[in-house]
Amino acid sequence: MRLSKSLVISVMVLIAFNVMVLPVAMAGDVTMTANATISSSFTETVTTDLEFGSIDLNPGGDTIILDASGGATTAATIANGSIVTGETSGLITIEHSMIISLWLSYPAAAVTLTNGTDNIDITAGSIATNSEYSSLATAHTSPDATSDITVDVGGEIVVPAAQPDGLYTGTMTITINYL
Repeated sequence: MRLSKSLVISVMVLIAFNVMVLPVAMAGDVTMTANATISSSFTETVTTDLEFGSIDLNPGGDTIILDASGGATTAATIANGSIVTGETSGLITIEHSMIISLWLSYPAAAVTLTNGTDNIDITAGSIATNSEYSSLATAHTSPDATSDITVDVGGEIVVPAAQPDGLYTGTMTITINYL
């Protein structure tokens, strides 16, 4: 195939014209710093411990329930007439700086209270039953970014007849699940 002289010259003129008229592309590099400040804006505090109070035990034993599922309580439900004073539900306070939703995971197993020698248990599952926000169905959403959230915690103990005297104490872990 043979190209015509005029076609070759036309192509050469176009190439020369583009090289002379079009500016040469230039490039430059910059360096940028990226930053992120991370902080936890949640503070969880046990404001009041769960206190079953002083129990003057009925000789047949008794069941003491602190039901805080509807809010704080200072009145135990007593099955067999023991005299209980000084009882109060536990209270957790959560400080935050944004609108949040949460629910709590309470111990599913019994929580043991001991006087160093003898034990009694907070009944398995009773903490969730007698406390607030114990499932996704009862999750709580803060009304705004500045109001603290409070969570009331209750439970049930079954004190058998002839339980030895003493101060019984124990600990439990409650997990706060942020949604």
